[in-house]
Amino acid sequence: VIAYSRKSNYHIRRGEFEEARNYAEKGIDLAIVIPDKASLASLCIKMGVLDDHAGKKKQCVDWYKKALFLYEDVGNMEGVNSCYTNLANIYVTQGMYEEALKYHQKARKIMLETGELVALNGNSLNTGMVYDYMDEYDLALQHYQDCYQGAQKEGQKTLAALALGNMAGIYRRQ
Repeated sequence: VIAYSRKSNYHIRRGEFEEARNYAEKGIDLAIVIPDKASLASLCIKMGVLDDHAGKKKQCVDWYKKALFLYEDVGNMEGVNSCYTNLANIYVTQGMYEEALKYHQKARKIMLETGELVALNGNSLNTGMVYDYMDEYDLALQHYQDCYQGAQKEGQKTLAALALGNMAGIYRRQ
């Protein structure tokens, strides 16, 4: 299963998406037979990424939800969190901001429970962006400020700069 996943990654990096899909599908078939739910979940995410790249948003969501179910089943909270974040990002691209916020909040809860402070800072930035798209500037600023402060504390200079830039954008528009 790992070999198929790595071959799929290789082809993704080369921009050979159909070949990447072929290897991911072979990995899925094998992961089902073995069975290996964790690898299957990982491959479902890969298929979601491939469908997202192809503009197939509904199929992408379906793959991410399959991965979410599998990660929940094996108790892999890092995987669950990844699925929540991926789902939120897909919903943002579709303009479904309330749905995106729901998944960002679920991811945030896991990050707080597991102490993933670095990931929490990225979540604050992403959540702020959703509120920014919704013209909820006070909420966006709150999340950008949380991101900036957390990123400064964790030494994430690039993320801190992104948060500052997003805050500046709000002030410029007002």
